[in-house]
Amino acid sequence: MEVDSNLGEGTTFSFYLPVTLQDDSPLEASAPAAPAEESKLIDPPSLSVLIVEDDPLVGRVIEQTLKDHGYQTELAECGPVALNEWHRHGGFDLVISDMVMPYGFSGARLADELLALRPNLPVLLITGYSEEILYARLSDELLKTCTILMKPFDGENLLKKVR
Repeated sequence: MEVDSNLGEGTTFSFYLPVTLQDDSPLEASAPAAPAEESKLIDPPSLSVLIVEDDPLVGRVIEQTLKDHGYQTELAECGPVALNEWHRHGGFDLVISDMVMPYGFSGARLADELLALRPNLPVLLITGYSEEILYARLSDELLKTCTILMKPFDGENLLKKVR
C-alpha cells in the first residue's frame, strides 16, 4: 500500500494486489453483442486506440482486452509519451486515459490538448476518483465532451464504453 497526500489537493491510497492466474478474470470477459442502435459504430479492426496508463499492469490488461476484440492499440505510460505517439501515428480514433498520471500531466490535461488538435475526438477517461472529486477537477467542457469510466471496471464495461 502507498499513500500520497498533498495539502489542499487530497490523498491517494494505492493498493497493489497479486496478479491472479485464473482464466475467469473479469477483464477477459466476452463483450455482449452490440444492440441494433449501435450499428453506426466503427468496426473494431478499423479503430485505432491510444491507451494512456502509468500502471503497466493495468495498461497491459486494457490493451490485451481491446486486442482480443479486434482493436488496434498503442500503449503510452504518461501524457508526454502519449502526445509523441499521437504525432508519430498521425492521431488515433479513440483515446483512453487514466486521470492521475506522473509529471503533472493529468488525463484531463491530455484530453484538453488532444481535443484542441481534433475537437470531435472520442476520449474515455478512467478514474478511481469519487464522482464528487472528479466533477470538481474536470472543466464543464470536458464533462460534456469526454466519457468517464469509474474504476474498478471489468472487460464488459470497458468494451461497452469503447463502443
